[in-house]
Amino acid sequence: MNLTDLKPALIDPITLKQKAYTFVIDHIEPYSIYTTLKAQFGMPNAALSKNSQWSYELEAPTAFMRINDWKLYGCTLIIYPDDQLAATAQAIYESLKSIFNKARNTQDSAIKKTSESSNLMLLQNPYRLYMDTGVELLELAKDQPSSHQGNTLCRSAFFQFLSAFEGLLNIIYDLYLKPAIRQSKDTRDTAIKAPIDTKIAMAPIYCICFSSERLQINSTIYDQYKAVRALRNNFVHANLVDAMRTRIVKLDTMTFLLEPTKTKDYDLPLVVSNLSIAHLDFTKQAIESMSAEIVKAMHPTYRQDFAKALERDAIIVERIDNGSYVIRSEI
Repeated sequence: MNLTDLKPALIDPITLKQKAYTFVIDHIEPYSIYTTLKAQFGMPNAALSKNSQWSYELEAPTAFMRINDWKLYGCTLIIYPDDQLAATAQAIYESLKSIFNKARNTQDSAIKKTSESSNLMLLQNPYRLYMDTGVELLELAKDQPSSHQGNTLCRSAFFQFLSAFEGLLNIIYDLYLKPAIRQSKDTRDTAIKAPIDTKIAMAPIYCICFSSERLQINSTIYDQYKAVRALRNNFVHANLVDAMRTRIVKLDTMTFLLEPTKTKDYDLPLVVSNLSIAHLDFTKQAIESMSAEIVKAMHPTYRQDFAKALERDAIIVERIDNGSYVIRSEI
């Protein structure tokens, strides 16, 4: 089947009261499918639902169909075959999928050009993603606190929480890097790729969104964060710290193990293998508090919109003339 075998339907397929088969097309952008259909049939010809921006009702030699976008992220194809057989609907779906795939393969340069010309962007929120994942892993660990799997979940949750905070800083640097720094690749890369502690210290110097040139962070909160981060650094660099060295001694023909101290500031362990539920609760609280301190230090012009955006899975942003971005509440 080709698109030339189809024509706009003159009736609403639903009124036919024929059996309907629904298929999801989520591997091709709705933009590609829409432009392909528009080139062949003109503007959409069907009524919209609250979750759709466009919809086509088409007639094939052996079926009626409706194609529409769904919540921006995919497309739905509903087929009403004349013989009401699933096999007929499946064959039509496979034909259309092949047509849309071939069309998409010819659109790369056009879609790239269109994409680059747009100032609007949907930015995945790594802070929310990693915090939520850490919370989910922590809850799973609490269901089996004394098992080997529980220990593994604790370690996984720990790094999700640390990654969430790094994600927060990365969002700030991506959206609010000062134009003079952003415009030079060398200075931009130096800022963006800096170690995390340098990013914290230099954020009000590099970024336009802060009230002063020095972050005013509660000293207790910062100390708690540094204690958590020190544990992370030992793991990432595979440091053989003293807590990993157990001495073997002989006394009276017997063997004894003399274990070193296993905890440090805030009763955190010196190695991630000893993480417990309590340590994870502390880590989560430390990361949330540190994140709140960073947001609190932002200028009021930016603070409220940024704080709200952190609660969303994705952030809608618009690029402005100086290359920075502003957060939008809706598209």
